[in-house]
Amino acid sequence: TRYSLSAKIFGWSERRFWRQWYFLYKTYFESGIDEKIVRIKGVLGAKFRPLRRENIIAKVDPDVSVKSRVISETENYNKLQIFRAYVQMIAQDPTVNLRYAEKRLGKLSGLKQDEINQLFPKTIDELLAEEENDNLEANKLATVRATDNHQVHLYIHNKLSDTPAKYAHIRAHKKAMVVIKENPSLVPPAMNEMNPTGGEGVGENALQLLSGNKKMTPITE
Repeated sequence: TRYSLSAKIFGWSERRFWRQWYFLYKTYFESGIDEKIVRIKGVLGAKFRPLRRENIIAKVDPDVSVKSRVISETENYNKLQIFRAYVQMIAQDPTVNLRYAEKRLGKLSGLKQDEINQLFPKTIDELLAEEENDNLEANKLATVRATDNHQVHLYIHNKLSDTPAKYAHIRAHKKAMVVIKENPSLVPPAMNEMNPTGGEGVGENALQLLSGNKKMTPITE
């Protein structure tokens, strides 16, 4: 309790400092003129990145929150113990996303994001979903492929801002999952064994059923 109270008091002054820091940049940092250079240290070495007004000043002024390292490390340690025990308990469930659980355990263990990215390189579905996000962000339609991992795609697409194309694409993924659930014979047996929830992809026959056209393989919505 003693350390917690002191940490909170120091946090109040830190919060006031960083609010002042932000509003000074908002007032005096000119767009197209001023620039700062930061050096980012990571697993692959240091890299330099320029910061301009649009990289610092937000459209809506952010809230500032400061928490003592002593408090945050204690909270993270408790979360790590609870989450680790929970993952061990549910690990046998075939529908559990163990890849996310492993990444979360790494973060709670204190690993930096670039270290986690090196341990868990992006999958093909993650890369494809991120490419599709560029079109969906511009409100353009994207295709649902026969080999899509729908769970991964839904997770990546949900990070986008709201657009009609995003919701249409998400509905198409959900529709594909429903077709697989109701018509497992439309999916190749090997694919069913790989992911019984239908996350690995949709068979060609299922895509034809979804599209309503026997000559069409990819579907969009």
